Amino acid sequence: ARLNETLVQRVGQVVVDLNALPPGRATIDARLNLAHSLTRIDRSLNSALEVERGLSTIRTSLKQYQQELAKEQKASQTTPKPSPRRAPKPPEPVFLSRETQQRLQGVQRSSHQTAAQVLKQAIADAQAIQNKRAESQAVSVLAELYGRWAKTPQQWADVETLANRSLVLSQQSNAPEVAYRVQGLLGFALKNQGQTAAARAAFLVAAKNLQALRGDLVAVDPDIQYNFRDNVEVIYREAVEALLPTQGESPNQTNLEEARRLIESLQLAELDNFLREACVEGRPVALDRVVDQDNPKTAVIYPIILNNNRQIRVIAKIPGQKDLLYHAIDLPTGTDVEVVLKTWQGKLRETIVTPLSGRSEATRIYGWLVQPFQSQLQQSQVDTLVFVPDKTLRNVPMAALFDAQQNKYLIQEYAIAVS
Repeated sequence: ARLNETLVQRVGQVVVDLNALPPGRATIDARLNLAHSLTRIDRSLNSALEVERGLSTIRTSLKQYQQELAKEQKASQTTPKPSPRRAPKPPEPVFLSRETQQRLQGVQRSSHQTAAQVLKQAIADAQAIQNKRAESQAVSVLAELYGRWAKTPQQWADVETLANRSLVLSQQSNAPEVAYRVQGLLGFALKNQGQTAAARAAFLVAAKNLQALRGDLVAVDPDIQYNFRDNVEVIYREAVEALLPTQGESPNQTNLEEARRLIESLQLAELDNFLREACVEGRPVALDRVVDQDNPKTAVIYPIILNNNRQIRVIAKIPGQKDLLYHAIDLPTGTDVEVVLKTWQGKLRETIVTPLSGRSEATRIYGWLVQPFQSQLQQSQVDTLVFVPDKTLRNVPMAALFDAQQNKYLIQEYAIAVS
């Protein structure tokens, strides 16, 4: 906490030094860099506070369990026994003291306010030198800053106003690297105001701009590698979710095709980001032709984990069938897909592994990904399954999925490939 307070104090001096400089592109860039640094401080503080909130929840659960256990023990005692002298209760372990939490929250507010002031001055400088591209960048960062703290519909409406303003400026100054970010931010602002249809459209446009930028993304936005999950991956995922049918809707084949294509584009973007350049030229492959003609007994399965980690959507291409198949799984509240997958991974890595190790998880995941299409796979005499896995699904062995009805592992029924 003291370290972050010292940083904020030093930032104040930097702001004074910047204000002494004349308006110019170099000054604007310096202000934007300072705002980004303040945002990183805000994120690190937020992570620490989230850890404390998580530990607090655990402590509360443990207290409740201890109280229930004490009640059960008391009820099971048939004859009263003299209670032993109790030792003093040790203090509860805490990650952050209440005083430290309050100080961190104060530093957060201070860094947020300073960043907003710095960005507003950057906008004024850009207007003074009539640089619309720089103004668009400054307005977009200010919109992102407000979006991090927005909670009410009115606050999201303010974010929407700034995002629209930045979008117009980016289009006027031909700044696509700004446009895709504010279109994604506009999608979140509309989504949080309940404007679902408009939000879907914004996310889809943002994803299309990302695809157009693919080869130049790392070059035009050097900071993208450090914010890939926040700035790129989330846009692709929101666009995919926008294309998938909501509860009660029938699957639209055009939308399913587009969702499948976007998932493949996201994988290419992740590879580009990892390698720091678009050195892999992805060539579109007509999977329908590959499946129906070249490998007529092969099915392709696209499992998609949505952002809340409680919903799985599966798209399947079955040979000989024109339409894609679709299945939606909504897990019970409190169930996290990532937790289930990591639990299975952990059991498979144990020193002593028995035939039953991870059997329940393997059966459950089989029920998510394969069981819904079992009859179609049998009718088409499929002998090979190609998985295009998402998120943590990439780290689990698909061959070890278990069909409880047939008492067989997936590898015993199909040849397995992962794309």
